[in-house]
Amino acid sequence: MNLKDLYTATPVARHADIRVIGDTVFVKNAAGDLDQYLMGPDGELWPVPEFALAKIKDWMTHLHGDIAAVKTVVDAIKVKVGA
Repeated sequence: MNLKDLYTATPVARHADIRVIGDTVFVKNAAGDLDQYLMGPDGELWPVPEFALAKIKDWMTHLHGDIAAVKTVVDAIKVKVGA
């Protein structure tokens, strides 16, 4: 399947559930889960294995936690400085 086939097979109402970032395609499936595909040089879409998606989701969770921690530190500095 290529990107054109994906859009053709997907109802127009769900086209917003398809995101293309570089050579990576994210699709929110009917269950609300995220499917990921890598696009080859010929435009062919290759599914990313579920275990890899689990690692990416875990990494994103940690990243969001790190961002929240940085915001907390910045807010504390603002209070001390009086900004």
